Amino acid sequence: MDASSKLPAAVERVASRADGSAIRQALASRLVGRSQAVRALRQRIEGMASLWIPVLLCGEPGSGRRTAAECLHAFGPTAKGELVKIDATAVAPEVRLPGTATVYVEDVERLPRRTQRWWLERLRMAPGADGVRWIASTRDCASLRQSGPDFDPELERLLSRYAIRVPPLRERAADLPLLVADLCARIGRAVGRERVRISPRALELLAHGHWPGNVRELEDVIGRAIVFSSGRVIRRPLVEDLMAEHGESVGGIRADRALRERERLIEELRSSGGNVARTAEVLGKTRTAVYRLIARHGIPLSWHRRAQGRRRRRAADS
Repeated sequence: MDASSKLPAAVERVASRADGSAIRQALASRLVGRSQAVRALRQRIEGMASLWIPVLLCGEPGSGRRTAAECLHAFGPTAKGELVKIDATAVAPEVRLPGTATVYVEDVERLPRRTQRWWLERLRMAPGADGVRWIASTRDCASLRQSGPDFDPELERLLSRYAIRVPPLRERAADLPLLVADLCARIGRAVGRERVRISPRALELLAHGHWPGNVRELEDVIGRAIVFSSGRVIRRPLVEDLMAEHGESVGGIRADRALRERERLIEELRSSGGNVARTAEVLGKTRTAVYRLIARHGIPLSWHRRAQGRRRRRAADS
């Protein structure tokens, strides 16, 4: 059982004031992004933080469940007490807790059967009666139901009543540039390399990543890139190496991008009736560059020439 690390000073100041607009600003600094998914997450946390009710955070590992739990605590009724993080498999029924605290149990679906009864007794109490705010997390809300007979159905019902979904990074891909900038700033300050930034080509590579480990994996790559970079600008080759070490296939990223490029080229050639000059204008490229793309992607010249011939015949008939 470990007490949480100290929250950022700005968050602590806001928690003491409990001002709505200030809380929203602080949440935006901790849960970075402008996508609809992350805005909905912040809205749910803001609405539920001040209540004593138990909260279930549903999200993939690395998606930000712990950060969400920290925010619920910081703006909640036990903010002046401890935030106690407990591993589900390590919880014992006889565990002693501080008088006023927020208890966060990660991967609650792994609770041993004997410990579930202990939890159930406390959740049946009136919210806040024991001075403890209860927060749990699971990979997804369905995983509790899928735990089968080993998970108490009454406990599952009590936990699932007030659930907040924490979206994976793939559902908020538009937030990645803001996340990367925030990570560069925070990690850079922590390791003594301030004002570090990432090059546009390196950011493009990150944006095409799959990130099965979500924000946590992205944070690890950015952190190592900051430490290993020789200057204040993180370059693409270093990011390629670090992503490859994480099991991310750079070749796969390139293949995905090439497929999208080919599909876009075919779409524009069809729209223009095979007119290369018009296609080049739409794509913002020169005619020579478009001809190179046609050759690179193996699109037969006869295909777009036939399309252009059909367009001319239609124009003549009209």
